[in-house]
Order: sequence, then structure tokens, then C-alpha cells
Amino acid sequence: MAFEVKTREAQTLFGKVWEGSFEGAAAGHVKTVVADMERRRNRLAAGRSDAAGLVGISWNNIPGGFRYLVALPPELSGQGEAEGLQAFSFPEMRFATAWHEATDGDVFAHYERMFAWIEENEFRRVTDILHHREEYPAGLDLDSPPRLRLMTPLASLSAASSGT
Repeated sequence: MAFEVKTREAQTLFGKVWEGSFEGAAAGHVKTVVADMERRRNRLAAGRSDAAGLVGISWNNIPGGFRYLVALPPELSGQGEAEGLQAFSFPEMRFATAWHEATDGDVFAHYERMFAWIEENEFRRVTDILHHREEYPAGLDLDSPPRLRLMTPLASLSAASSGT
């Protein structure tokens, strides 16, 4: 459960957005979109060894809920456009990150530990572009406990105070 800093290059992701309440997500409503996108990913990645799993982007910017983009991995961007999926562009970003295994318990509690690590290591969260990025392994099994890379955008405190 080690935390580290990773950079993701600028990229355009293609996917579908689910919007709803935190309660609706907890009840599994977002899983419909995730399952549809995983079926698409499997079909489009057939015969390719370089295609990663789905990418999730969350924006916690609606009262009582959030929006969640479920996107194809960057390696399948060309097919996403052909599928008629919505395009979302993101700049290069730095993230605090940790791999969440099925045995690591509650995802939200893991994020809370990440937030504490961010503060302890003199970083700060930045949420002007997105709140969280999650990367799933290929072959996602929605009936099993979650396995995914947890990510939240960050900046160093020194960069924040110097305006860079």
C-alpha cells in the first residue's frame, strides 16, 4: 500500500460519463456504464497485448454527487472515436497514487490514507481539472472486490507558494 508520485502525459480519453449521487454509486448504478465500457474494451483490444484496462475520471462537482468518466485506455483512443464515444482531453498531470488490492478494504478509506500521506509529504491536492483518476486492470471483474490504481492530482507546496 505504498504511496508514490506518478506523471501521466497529456492525453485524450474516449468514454461515457455517469452522473449521480454517492448513494447511487454505492448501490451499483455506475457499474452499468463500467460494464458496458469493459465489454467495448475487450472487443476493441482483441488480439492486442498493449491495451491496458479502463480509466475512470471523477469530478465531485455536483450537489450530493459526482460525474464519473469511464474511458478506454489511451492505447485504444482511435477506436473510441470510431465508437462514437465522447472525447475528453487532459494535460500532463502529477498524481499521488497507490495500487488498491482486493484485500485493502474500503476504497474511500484508502483515499483518506492517501490524503494524509499527501499532507505529510508537503504536497497539496489540486482539483481544478479533476478530482480523482482511477486505472483498472484489463479484464475487470465487477463481481469481485475492487482492484485499481487510486490517483489524485497534486502539486508541491513550494510550487503552490511560488506560483509555478
